[in-house]
Amino acid sequence: MPNENVNFYLNDNRLSLRAKGLLGLMEALPEQNGYYLSYLMALCNDKQEAVKNALCELEMYGYVTTKKVLKTNPTKKSKFDHFVEIK
Repeated sequence: MPNENVNFYLNDNRLSLRAKGLLGLMEALPEQNGYYLSYLMALCNDKQEAVKNALCELEMYGYVTTKKVLKTNPTKKSKFDHFVEIK
């Protein structure tokens, strides 16, 4: 019988399939303190707005926290990135 605590978010009906998939992706990545939005975007073929919406959903239900951080190499287009931590 599978452990019910593993991937418990998959049974959370409040989350969209996109949010569940993004959280699953983050959990499958090598363990770190967190991930930058730009890094997650490089792993997905979804548009930035779709990934941001999934992150907002995960944050709203307490699965992740996000914070805006200054990029180490800012560009004219963007000086900030978002750092995402799994709770």
